[in-house]
Parts: sequence; C-alpha cells; structure tokens
Amino acid sequence: MAATVTLADLDALAATALVPLRARAEDAASPSPILGDRAAADLAQRLDAVMPGGSVDASTRAGCCIRGKVIDTWLAALAERLGQPLGAVIDLGVGLNTRAERLPSLARRYLEVDAPSIIDLRRRWLPNDQVIRVAGDALRVENWIGDALPADGPVAVVCEALLAYQRPAAVGDFLDALGCVLPGAYLLFDSLSPLAARLANRPPALAGGRPPYVWTTNRTRSLRANGRRMEVLAEVSLLDQPTACTRQFPAGQRLLFSLPGLRRAFRLTHARLPGATA
Repeated sequence: MAATVTLADLDALAATALVPLRARAEDAASPSPILGDRAAADLAQRLDAVMPGGSVDASTRAGCCIRGKVIDTWLAALAERLGQPLGAVIDLGVGLNTRAERLPSLARRYLEVDAPSIIDLRRRWLPNDQVIRVAGDALRVENWIGDALPADGPVAVVCEALLAYQRPAAVGDFLDALGCVLPGAYLLFDSLSPLAARLANRPPALAGGRPPYVWTTNRTRSLRANGRRMEVLAEVSLLDQPTACTRQFPAGQRLLFSLPGLRRAFRLTHARLPGATA
C-alpha cells in the first residue's frame, strides 16, 4: 500500500470519489446512521491520514447514504427472492463504494468498473481478491462484458451516481448496448428531472467541484434499451424513506422537495432490461 499519495496526485475524477466515501464514513460515525457502512469508515480513516479532507454537508451525506441503502436493499431482496446468489453484479462507475464489502455474499461474480485512476486507488487502498476490477470507460460495454460472462445466474447492473453526469447520447448508446448483450438483466440506477438538474447546477452548488448534471429524464418508464422499453420494477424518491432517514436533510430542502413538481425530482429505479425469459 503506497502511503505517500496525496490529494494533488489524484485527477479530478478520483478526487470527486472521496466525497461520497466521506459521506458514508460520517454517517457510520453518527448515532443514527442511515447506511452504517463500517468499511467506508475504515477506508476514509486510512485515506485521511495522508489526504485530509473536510466534512460533507448534511444534504449530500443523507442523499449518498439513502441512495446506497436503497440499492443495497433491492439487490439483497433480489437474491433472496431468487433463493441464491446473483450470477453477477456489475458495479459501473464504482468510485470508492464499498458495496462488495457490505454485501460479500451477494453474487458469484462481482465486477467493479471505473476509470484507471479510480481502479488504481481501489487496488492500493481497498484490496479485495473476491472482485474483478476493470479499468476503463464504464459506459462502453465492450470494456467489461468479457469479464461478466458467462454468468451462472441472473445479472444485476448498478449505475449509482453515474448516468446523470453523462451526455444524453452516451446514455442512450449505453442502454442500447446493455440491452443487446444482457437481455433480461436487472438495472439499478438513479436519475433526476430537468428541473432538479437546473436547481442543482447553479454555480454555488458546483463550487465544491462536483461535475454538472447532464442527463435527465422526466419519465424513466419511457427509457428504452435496444429499441424496447425497460420494465420498471420499483421506483422511489429520496423522500420516500422512513422519517429517521429523511429528517437528516435540512428542513428547507425537505419542504422544497415535498412540492408536487419536485417530490420525485431525485429518483432511484430498479428496472429489468427487455428480453427476459422468466
């Protein structure tokens, strides 16, 4: 493990991965955690020894942890319903997520895909010989599909905090390619409405270095993969959670996003790609 790496050694993409990691770490240290990710807390503590970072605002912390908890719950419920581990989980744009550590028996094969700088960080700071790590553009299916197949059982593709930062054309091409090579696979992702993106992309919100949101959708049920509509199995907003979770958002945000036009502005979707045989 190289303990000499500093924040200056990271490119912008790798640096942004520290924010959700620290959000999960701060949540784990709180008296009422949403996710309770001890693996993130341990990793953040080790990274902070060489790359000290500031705290994460309450809204970002709650959003990151609710998002992770919902996706974890959906994946675990899917494996439980099937009565066996998933054939493969493909975690695209994995960043410094610790899902494979939180759910170690989730799948027979676990892939983590991200840019080379991120994968290098993971290999140095989060070694795990139970996962397959692929360095490359996560939206280019050909970069990782050879490591995902053949899968002994159902496949789930996770796009957490990934699609919203991509060009619309790139997202469309990705969904088409995914539907072609993994018909019937499960797809779990987050998205936001155009209005929410406009609010979130104001200069003060981007001052901390977060990339702007680019891809948006008002209707996830209209999304297509390989020319056919995906089946939406479940969809929730960040506020469709127990009060113990949502009260961690600032009161002003809770009020704003309770308005009809914004209630479902930030969504989490559990879908199935067309072509399922069962």
